[in-house]
Amino acid sequence: MKKKSFAAIIAALILLCIASGAAVCERGPSPEEIFENNKILTAEEALEWAYDNPVVVQDDGQITSGRDVWDSFFDSVNAKKPASVMCVYNYVLDEESVSPELYEEEKDLYPQLFFCLLRYDGEVFHVKMRKSDETKLDTDETYKYLLHLSAENPDTALYRYTDQYVLVNDPSVTWEQLQRSMFSSQSSDWIKHSTVYMDMYN
Repeated sequence: MKKKSFAAIIAALILLCIASGAAVCERGPSPEEIFENNKILTAEEALEWAYDNPVVVQDDGQITSGRDVWDSFFDSVNAKKPASVMCVYNYVLDEESVSPELYEEEKDLYPQLFFCLLRYDGEVFHVKMRKSDETKLDTDETYKYLLHLSAENPDTALYRYTDQYVLVNDPSVTWEQLQRSMFSSQSSDWIKHSTVYMDMYN
């Protein structure tokens, strides 16, 4: 009986290993594999993949998935521990927010989805970004700091609050300075930065 029981346990373990291996095979590519292997996906395919994986999803200015993934990454950053995170930014063209002429001209270009791979080595941040259906990089930059900035929007805004995490090289940069940098026509106001996480809410 003991030999049979032992054999049954071994057989069960083998089946468990096979099942585990199958699960690993079926999990699909990891976020870094998607990016580094230049996996080409349409915006729709990429968004579906993103919701099934541990990545941050920003859909037209709102975080719709992966807040816990981001919080874990930021905790590691605060502890000066190397870490990485994948963010995806999905953009659609709202027919009601643009002119009919512009909508007709641009509608076939949307939706658009961008992959953003952010790595922290314990000292500096390296950010790479590309469209999901292209292999060339839109962004390949390094920064020294990741700032968490929040602001209350005007009463006329659709969303009352904006929460942002921004890569910069100057830790003293303020929300107001970044806003001026983005909208000012003066080159002297420009501040090199990259917003990697943005959430708008009421």
